[in-house]
Amino acid sequence: MRGRKIGLLGGTFDPIHRAHLALADCAFRTLSLDELWLLPAGTPYMDKHSGITNAETRAEMAELAIRGRRGYRVERIELERQGKSYTADTLRLLRERVPEADFYFLIGSDQLYAFPRWHNPETLSTLCRFAVAARELPGQRRNLGEQAAYLFRKYRMEITLLPFSEQEISSTEIRRMIREGRDASKWLPPEVYAYILSHRLYQ
Repeated sequence: MRGRKIGLLGGTFDPIHRAHLALADCAFRTLSLDELWLLPAGTPYMDKHSGITNAETRAEMAELAIRGRRGYRVERIELERQGKSYTADTLRLLRERVPEADFYFLIGSDQLYAFPRWHNPETLSTLCRFAVAARELPGQRRNLGEQAAYLFRKYRMEITLLPFSEQEISSTEIRRMIREGRDASKWLPPEVYAYILSHRLYQ
């Protein structure tokens, strides 16, 4: 019997928005996943988010965003740990907890090019497969297919390119919109937007 196919989407989710969910939904359909887990980040080692919203608030927004989505859940493993949070450590712990699972880690195309600079990339490629939002980036030496082939040769990294064009929005821009008093409802699930307004976040 095959193990569960579980998609993993990590992020600070500050706040979680429609582009996050669109990527998750695309992966769920394309890869025929059994489950999709959102992994709110603790202290992302590559980012300098000195003003990041507290972990419990970000997790609550993620829970609201996936309410009613069958097979979706928020996994708080990174929030339970102290100190810096590395993807390799998270995946190792998940592999210990669910050894039979077939994990697919979801990333954007920019992260595919940055992968050699990740912490412990050699270990990462042994712990999961990768699913990449397929959007070509200008100015790259290799196209996405060539980069995927290069990473397979170098790290034996198994990659699926998802038919997904990333939406032009970011959590940073959404926070700016709210801070400036602009309407950000287009980019947020209604429950998340209501939560942000009622808790006066990002103001």
